[in-house]
Amino acid sequence: MSAITVEGELVHYEVLGRGRPVILLHGWLGSWRYWVPAMQHLSMKYRVYALDLWGFGDSARNPARYHFAAQASLVTEFMAQLGIVKAALVGHDLGAAIAAHLAVKHADRVPRLLTVCPPLFELVEHPASPVPAAPLLARQPPSPPGDGGASLQAALEQTARAIGEARLAAAPGKPSLSGAVPASPASGSSAGDSAARRPAPRPNPLKAHLATHDRLELLKQSVEAGPDQDKLRVEIEKTDPLAFTASLDAFDTVDTLRDLRTLTAPTVLVYGDKDSLLPAPAKKKLAALTGGRSTFGVMSLAGTRHFPMLEDSAAFSRLLMAFLEAPDVTKIALKDQWVRRVR
Repeated sequence: MSAITVEGELVHYEVLGRGRPVILLHGWLGSWRYWVPAMQHLSMKYRVYALDLWGFGDSARNPARYHFAAQASLVTEFMAQLGIVKAALVGHDLGAAIAAHLAVKHADRVPRLLTVCPPLFELVEHPASPVPAAPLLARQPPSPPGDGGASLQAALEQTARAIGEARLAAAPGKPSLSGAVPASPASGSSAGDSAARRPAPRPNPLKAHLATHDRLELLKQSVEAGPDQDKLRVEIEKTDPLAFTASLDAFDTVDTLRDLRTLTAPTVLVYGDKDSLLPAPAKKKLAALTGGRSTFGVMSLAGTRHFPMLEDSAAFSRLLMAFLEAPDVTKIALKDQWVRRVR
């Protein structure tokens, strides 16, 4: 077992092989351990790292670090401490979202990216907070005869002041233009008024998509009963449940689909054609990702569900090696070979 400390807390990782670095990032249902077959295959030519994110596997449990930004920062800190200047990233569901985020944010440090079963959802625009309507010009008292442009200017100024008052009134405790402090809910305003000013919660497409947020139930839906499910169950039971729910909560703002569309580095999207947890992307999404791009490839691993690295480890490992070595990721040489073998 290998470990580093980040701000005094343990981060567990394992490493195999020598050569250019590759970092493997696990997802919601498991830990570094489901990468073992891929690590063994790649270690012949690469130095392969797999780490446990905060709250998963054998890394530290601290709810303050479970949010998406902290998990992403963990990967950059891991690279810094181990002296990894740049590395190809391979991520699975949550790990794929983190890897895509880092590839956008640190393009110079991620020369190549492979995402396995990433969460691809269109985010709905967040509704703006309501602002009380300002008085209309028509509500102002009539101007005295002969006042002309002066009275119109006065009316415009009065309306501008009213709009400013209305906007300030939307924030409790802020002084108005006249110096008065609007009442906050604690000092007398009704709960209904407070709720009207509060922004509506952001829609979370990932949480809405999942029929259940129970990790073991999701595992049963995603992996056939047998050795693979048993191994994953052991790792899931190590996970802090708060780490799971906190990472789901992030997907009211995390937009992996947008990140993948933004990338210029060679990138491959892999999914299992029988995946029920995060099903194959719709044709419209695939077209948005691949259209007119010479650096983005998409592959379906036939006969697999949400864990192709376990369900068909030999095919997945060959695919991963081909991804790392192909000059053009849209034309991986072994593509036809592994598709025929797994059908």
